[in-house]
Amino acid sequence: MPWTRRHAMGLGLSALALAGLLQAPAAWAQSKTAPVHIAVASVLGDNFAVVTRQVNTGSLLDANLRDNFKLSDGVFDTPALLAMEGAIKQAAPAAQYSLMKLSQSEALSGAAALLDGASFAAPAGLKAVFEQIHATHFLMLSAFRAPAVVIDAQGVGVGNGWLEGVGYYIDRHAKVRRHEEGGERIGYIAPFTYFKLSLFDLASGKQLASKVVNRAPMRADFDKGLADPWEMLTMKEKLDMLTAQLKTEIEKAVPEVLPQR
Repeated sequence: MPWTRRHAMGLGLSALALAGLLQAPAAWAQSKTAPVHIAVASVLGDNFAVVTRQVNTGSLLDANLRDNFKLSDGVFDTPALLAMEGAIKQAAPAAQYSLMKLSQSEALSGAAALLDGASFAAPAGLKAVFEQIHATHFLMLSAFRAPAVVIDAQGVGVGNGWLEGVGYYIDRHAKVRRHEEGGERIGYIAPFTYFKLSLFDLASGKQLASKVVNRAPMRADFDKGLADPWEMLTMKEKLDMLTAQLKTEIEKAVPEVLPQR
């Protein structure tokens, strides 16, 4: 089905909007209401978190060590947007949508409530973009904070503390049984993708649907003879694995929050 891309102008923000507008067939275009047009954005940002488990017996506090690394612009938001686009095309091929790459700090300034799932009041600059592209809905992907639950090979959840956004959880103390190779090793890593998809109706500002994804699979199957689990993969391999997981989880989650027509 033919489609075009265009730039949304006059943002007044450090934001770029890429629009992929599909020709809507009868089921959508002939609706008694305005055709659905979804503005799609990811505000995960460019931070890569490394959370290292610390043994803290007898305390309910999260004592894990956290390191945040600033990566190149769009390293997570760009593949996230492309995954959202692919999921929309697959689940609702007649939908009109616009992909928007936004700066979270500027584009969502004064709208922190929307990150908590409350009703959404668009900042002035973003509202102007919505009006220009005739958006009826806003689908946003944002980081989500939740307890660390790392799923091992048997489907059992382990880990402690809290995770948010994208990154790696490291445990250098846990004993991990290796069923295929036999024996066990000490320590593992877990790529985590903790995010929330929120769909808002722009006319009313109400949240119509949301989906939380907390995914952190244990990986201890490629130690290459190295004692430190963090050294099992190169940084490129770590980022590739994390990005692939993010895309997979987005593609599964997006159909659950799309507007029903």
